[in-house]
Amino acid sequence: MNLKSALLFEIKKRREEKKLSQADIASMLNISPDAYRKIENGSNALSVMRLLIICQKLEFSLVKFFSENIEGQLNSELVEIENKWLKKEIEHLIQEVWYLRETNHKLLQVIDKNSLDFTGI
Repeated sequence: MNLKSALLFEIKKRREEKKLSQADIASMLNISPDAYRKIENGSNALSVMRLLIICQKLEFSLVKFFSENIEGQLNSELVEIENKWLKKEIEHLIQEVWYLRETNHKLLQVIDKNSLDFTGI
Protein backbone atom coordinates (compact mmCIF):
# COMPACT_ATOMS: atom_id res chain seq x y z
CA MET A 1 0.00 0.00 0.00
CA ASN A 2 1.46 3.35 -0.98
CA LEU A 3 1.56 6.32 1.36
CA LYS A 4 -1.48 8.07 -0.14
CA SER A 5 -3.62 4.94 0.09
CA ALA A 6 -2.46 4.34 3.65
CA LEU A 7 -3.32 7.91 4.63
CA LEU A 8 -6.79 7.73 3.09
CA PHE A 9 -7.38 4.36 4.73
CA GLU A 10 -6.43 5.77 8.15
CA ILE A 11 -8.65 8.83 7.65
CA LYS A 12 -11.60 6.62 6.76
CA LYS A 13 -10.89 4.35 9.73
CA ARG A 14 -10.68 7.31 12.11
CA ARG A 15 -13.89 8.80 10.68
CA GLU A 16 -15.71 5.50 11.24
CA GLU A 17 -14.29 5.20 14.78
CA LYS A 18 -15.68 8.66 15.53
CA LYS A 19 -19.02 7.50 14.07
CA LEU A 20 -19.03 10.32 11.52
CA SER A 21 -20.47 9.90 8.06
CA GLN A 22 -18.87 11.09 4.85
CA ALA A 23 -21.64 13.70 4.74
CA ASP A 24 -20.58 14.96 8.19
CA ILE A 25 -17.00 15.52 7.03
CA ALA A 26 -18.17 16.97 3.74
CA SER A 27 -20.26 19.51 5.65
CA MET A 28 -17.21 20.51 7.73
CA LEU A 29 -15.27 21.06 4.49
CA ASN A 30 -18.15 22.87 2.76
CA ILE A 31 -18.19 20.35 -0.09
CA SER A 32 -20.74 17.83 -1.30
CA PRO A 33 -20.83 14.33 0.18
CA ASP A 34 -20.02 12.96 -3.27
CA ALA A 35 -16.92 15.18 -3.50
CA TYR A 36 -15.77 13.95 -0.10
CA ARG A 37 -16.47 10.32 -1.03
CA LYS A 38 -14.21 10.79 -4.06
CA ILE A 39 -11.50 12.32 -1.86
CA GLU A 40 -11.69 9.41 0.56
CA ASN A 41 -11.52 6.79 -2.18
CA GLY A 42 -8.65 8.61 -3.91
CA SER A 43 -10.51 9.75 -7.03
CA ASN A 44 -10.32 13.45 -6.16
CA ALA A 45 -7.20 15.27 -5.01
CA LEU A 46 -6.98 16.25 -1.38
CA SER A 47 -5.59 19.71 -0.78
CA VAL A 48 -3.27 20.32 2.14
CA MET A 49 -5.78 22.72 3.67
CA ARG A 50 -8.59 20.16 3.53
CA LEU A 51 -6.27 17.48 4.85
CA LEU A 52 -5.40 19.67 7.84
CA ILE A 53 -9.07 20.39 8.52
CA ILE A 54 -9.96 16.68 8.31
CA CYS A 55 -7.11 15.77 10.64
CA GLN A 56 -8.14 18.45 13.13
CA LYS A 57 -11.79 17.31 13.13
CA LEU A 58 -10.81 13.63 13.45
CA GLU A 59 -8.05 14.32 15.99
CA PHE A 60 -5.65 12.55 13.66
CA SER A 61 -1.92 13.28 13.93
CA LEU A 62 -0.21 13.67 10.57
CA VAL A 63 3.18 13.82 12.29
CA LYS A 64 2.60 10.45 13.93
CA PHE A 65 1.19 8.95 10.72
CA PHE A 66 4.10 10.07 8.56
CA SER A 67 6.76 9.19 11.10
CA GLU A 68 5.38 5.66 11.47
CA ASN A 69 4.73 5.09 7.78
CA ILE A 70 7.88 6.65 6.38
CA GLU A 71 9.96 4.74 8.91
CA GLY A 72 8.20 1.53 7.90
CA GLN A 73 8.65 2.28 4.21
CA LEU A 74 12.35 3.05 4.71
CA ASN A 75 12.78 -0.12 6.75
CA SER A 76 11.13 -2.13 3.96
CA GLU A 77 13.44 -0.57 1.39
CA LEU A 78 16.49 -1.25 3.56
CA VAL A 79 15.43 -4.86 4.06
CA GLU A 80 14.98 -5.23 0.30
CA ILE A 81 18.45 -3.77 -0.36
CA GLU A 82 19.97 -5.99 2.32
CA ASN A 83 18.21 -9.04 0.86
CA LYS A 84 19.58 -8.28 -2.61
CA TRP A 85 23.08 -7.88 -1.16
CA LEU A 86 22.77 -11.12 0.82
CA LYS A 87 21.51 -12.98 -2.24
CA LYS A 88 24.55 -11.81 -4.23
CA GLU A 89 26.86 -12.81 -1.37
CA ILE A 90 25.27 -16.26 -1.17
CA GLU A 91 25.62 -16.71 -4.92
CA HIS A 92 29.29 -15.70 -4.65
CA LEU A 93 29.86 -18.14 -1.78
CA ILE A 94 28.22 -20.95 -3.73
CA GLN A 95 30.58 -20.26 -6.63
CA GLU A 96 33.54 -20.32 -4.24
CA VAL A 97 32.40 -23.63 -2.74
CA TRP A 98 32.11 -25.18 -6.19
CA TYR A 99 35.56 -23.89 -7.11
CA LEU A 100 37.07 -25.26 -3.90
CA ARG A 101 35.39 -28.63 -4.41
CA GLU A 102 36.70 -28.81 -7.94
CA THR A 103 40.22 -27.81 -6.84
CA ASN A 104 40.12 -30.33 -3.98
CA HIS A 105 39.03 -33.07 -6.36
CA LYS A 106 41.90 -32.26 -8.75
CA LEU A 107 44.42 -32.23 -5.88
CA LEU A 108 43.19 -35.59 -4.67
CA GLN A 109 43.64 -37.01 -8.18
CA VAL A 110 47.23 -35.70 -8.32
CA ILE A 111 47.98 -37.13 -4.89
CA ASP A 112 46.56 -40.51 -5.91
CA LYS A 113 48.69 -40.58 -9.07
CA ASN A 114 51.86 -39.53 -7.24
CA SER A 115 51.43 -41.68 -4.14
CA LEU A 116 53.91 -44.46 -3.63
CA ASP A 117 52.84 -48.02 -3.17
CA PHE A 118 54.38 -49.27 0.07
CA THR A 119 52.37 -52.47 0.25
CA GLY A 120 55.33 -54.75 -0.57
CA ILE A 121 57.71 -53.44 2.07
